[in-house]
Amino acid sequence: MSEAMTGVQVTLLTGDHSEGVVPFALPRPPLTRRQLRLWLLGRGISTADIEAAIAALPEGEREAAMIEWQDSSEYRRDHPLLVRLAGDLGLTEAELDAGWAQAVAL
Repeated sequence: MSEAMTGVQVTLLTGDHSEGVVPFALPRPPLTRRQLRLWLLGRGISTADIEAAIAALPEGEREAAMIEWQDSSEYRRDHPLLVRLAGDLGLTEAELDAGWAQAVAL
């Protein structure tokens, strides 16, 4: 599968045999810690930047977020913490999607 392929189209036949095309997103593979950190560094986002964003989270969320960041062996694109931190660091959903495809190749 090429890096550009992030989804497919599914053709549905309805009861009257008319067709409808429905976009279907393929799940993105998880990234290793190394892949994610190298991609972020390439975007100018350091480990210190991530940890500062985590330190800015509300007290009740901070420690669990730090454990997730420091101790995960793989990261999933749709994990709520990752999505939140990406936004806090100024990354758009589109940038994160494109970056995910790049990071898989690292």
